[in-house]
Parts: sequence; C-alpha cells; structure tokens
Amino acid sequence: MAELATFKYLSDGTPIRIDSSDPDVIARTLKEKELEVAQERKQTAYKASPEFQPSEADFVKEESLLGDVGEYGEAVMRTGGRAGRGALAGLVSIPTGIASTIGRGLQAAGVERGENVALTAQAVQDALAPDISDTGLWGEIPKALVQFGVPGAAVLKVLGNSNKATKLLATAFAEGTVAEEDMQSFGDTFLPNPVTKTKELDRLEGQEKAFAALYNKGVNGLEAAALMAGIPLAMTATGAVIKTGAKGAALVPGVKQVG
Repeated sequence: MAELATFKYLSDGTPIRIDSSDPDVIARTLKEKELEVAQERKQTAYKASPEFQPSEADFVKEESLLGDVGEYGEAVMRTGGRAGRGALAGLVSIPTGIASTIGRGLQAAGVERGENVALTAQAVQDALAPDISDTGLWGEIPKALVQFGVPGAAVLKVLGNSNKATKLLATAFAEGTVAEEDMQSFGDTFLPNPVTKTKELDRLEGQEKAFAALYNKGVNGLEAAALMAGIPLAMTATGAVIKTGAKGAALVPGVKQVG
C-alpha cells in the first residue's frame, strides 16, 4: 500500500508536499525547507542593502527556460536603477538649490516672502527627487556628479581662459548655490574640523536660520571648488592640512581640475 503524502505550509506561505506520513520525516523535511527560506530571506535583505556591491563574478547565472533574466541581470538593473535615481536627484537639486539660495538670500535681507520661496523649493525637491537614502554610494556619487558637475562645468566653459582665481571663486559660488542648505560637508564627516563644519538649522528661525543656511551652502561650495582646484582647504581639528590634491580629484569620475 502506497504511503500517504503530507501537505504543509512554510513560514513564507509556500505549500510543500512531503511523500511521507512519518512524523520524523515530516519534521526533518520542514526544518530543511525552513532553513532554505531563512537563507533566501537573508540574501534578499543583503542585496537590497547599500552594502551590496554587485559584480559579474558574483552574479553570473544562466537564464532559465522560463525566460528569467537571472541574478546578474537583476543586479545590473538594480545598480542602474540606483545610479539613475541618484542622477535624477542631482538634476532636481540644481533648480531647487538655486531657488533655495534666492529665498534664503531674500530672507537674510529682511524680505519675509524669502522664507516661503525657500520652503517651496524644499517641497518641490521632496516631491520630485527620488529617495536615495537606501542606495549608498551607487546613488550618492551620481547625484553629486550631476548636482555639482553640471553647474561647475558650465561655469568653466563660460569663463574660458580666465585666471585660476576667478574660476575658483565662480565655481565655489555656483557649487554653493545648488547645494542643499542642510547638506553635510567633509568637515562634518570625512575630515571633521571647525573650518568647514556646517551649522545645525533645526532650532534656528528667521534671519538667523537664513544666514546659517547660506553659510552651509558656502561651505559646501568652497569644498567642491577646492576638490576641483586641488588646493589644501580642508583642515583637521588638530591643525594638520589635508590636501585635496589634483591627482586625487582626478580619480573621481567627472571631476575636472580648475586651471
């Protein structure tokens, strides 16, 4: 007489058939299947995290007869999606950053409507710019290259054969204009120092907040210009000068040295 099959559901809702009615066989089979489910969940969570860095060697897989793109294809599309989201976020940040600078400038000059302009710019950015907080460097780098590279390149093209000091000041102004007012600088993160550290805006109001926002934009603009020019702008808290050298800047795709 044939042994009866047993049907069970896994924790993820997947039904399975076990060709046995023996409790020990059923328990062992369920344990093995649940381990596979847990491992798959772990892999899925990792691939969705910012730490995931896909490469062809890790994800090459033959396409199945069902027409699946395979793990490598999915990784490539996911990476392209992150970069695309970052680039779009950078593109949106250019006009909204300019509007924010105008608004905060008016507010600092005592024009009440200036704050409304800045808040409207922030609302537009929040509505149109994709969230890249979960993309890591795959999204942050394309955003920075577009947000700062486009206006920086435009300034250098317009100035042509102008002297280096003029190019540097103009580039710093352009980069600062498009920077978000709450953007962290190298002085806040990679090279903590009091020289290029930004100001907290949360507890500020009115003209005080406007001046602080413009200061933050200026700090980020100076750092971006310094990176492009290869000058020792960033300083550590101990006073040691950290040179943002031209050779180092050249390693970043899309960064052109001022000069």
